[in-house]
Amino acid sequence: RPSKGGLGRDVLQSQLELVSLVWRDPRFRSLMLAIWVSDFGGALHAPVLTFFFREVGATAVHIGLFGVMSSAGAFLLAPFYGWLVDARSIYWPVLASCGLCGFACLWRGLATTVWELFAA
Repeated sequence: RPSKGGLGRDVLQSQLELVSLVWRDPRFRSLMLAIWVSDFGGALHAPVLTFFFREVGATAVHIGLFGVMSSAGAFLLAPFYGWLVDARSIYWPVLASCGLCGFACLWRGLATTVWELFAA
C-alpha cells in the first residue's frame, strides 16, 4: 500500500536505499560508477543516434536491424554472462561488458559507411 507521499515517492525511496546499500560496499563501487557513467553517456547520445545513422547512409531497415542485432546479442549472451557471474564473480563480466561497449561505441562513432556500423 502506497505511503502518504504516493507510489512514486515509495519507489524513489526504495531506489535510493538500494543505491546507498551498493555504494557502501567497496566491491561494487567501481562497477556501479562504470555502469552509471555508461548509462549517462548512452542517455546523452540516444536521441541523436538515428540522425547519425541516417547521415552515414543507413536506411530505416538498417536502423531496425541494428536494434534487432543488439537485442539478439543480449538475449543470446545472457545465459553465458549468468554462468560466468555464478562461476566467477560479477567484476570481470561487467568490466568486460563496459570495455567492449566503449570500444564498439568508439568504432561506431568513427564509422563512415553502413557496413562499419554493422561491424561495430
